[in-house]
Amino acid sequence: MLNFPNYYNNILNNYPSYIPSIYEQTIEKDLNRTFPDEAFFQKKENIDKLRNILLAFSRRNSSIGYTQGFNFIVGRILEIVEDEEETFWVFCQLVEDKLPVEYYHELAGVMVDCAIILEKVEKIYKDLYKYMKSKGFDIWLNNLIFKLLMSLFIENTHKSIYLSIIDCLFIYNEIYIHKACLILLSLIREEIFKCQNLGDASNLFDLRIKDFKYQKFGYELIKSDFGLKIEVIKKQREEKLPKILENIKKMRKNSKKNKPKN
Repeated sequence: MLNFPNYYNNILNNYPSYIPSIYEQTIEKDLNRTFPDEAFFQKKENIDKLRNILLAFSRRNSSIGYTQGFNFIVGRILEIVEDEEETFWVFCQLVEDKLPVEYYHELAGVMVDCAIILEKVEKIYKDLYKYMKSKGFDIWLNNLIFKLLMSLFIENTHKSIYLSIIDCLFIYNEIYIHKACLILLSLIREEIFKCQNLGDASNLFDLRIKDFKYQKFGYELIKSDFGLKIEVIKKQREEKLPKILENIKKMRKNSKKNKPKN
């Protein structure tokens, strides 16, 4: 921000009008879905700031653009940092420097990490995973992890949890995203065993986890190990990414193929 004092203003206000952002409509739709029950996000000036930051980022990173979940991440950063331009640069650092390059590019990195974490769950919590698999809860677990990663836990967990995760992400590295998923699962482990049907699992994963408060989560995050190593995770990402990208390519192709003609 100090090196490029006019950058944010220029990309926001002096962007060529002949290069429309394909993300503007999606961003606009998500603005009022961003924590609508909270007073901070009911103020027009804060919604305007949120819109500006998301639009500026989509122009800066056209290959990523905008994806659902960004509104929640930027919203919380804005709430803490308060300054609009500073929030923009904090978000840029988070996505561009603290996460893998492909993380939000068509959500490929999110899908890769989701697959890696599920493999870890199956290995570390064998009895729990076996139970979830037998009940068909593994699908809900996959959806939960995917949603957690999309918004970096911000949309789906309590403040006492997601702030610790973001802190560790900035201070250390993205291995703490994997640790956080494993810890969360351990905290609701006994409740999962009590679930007897998909309705119970749905309520637990989609509703209960949002209200789950754990003030010692940061301590657990630092203390935990799970045998995870960032070098190994990076290697696993490299191995899984090509297949994920190929699947995305096929889905995109099928989508165009099945799109009704005018």
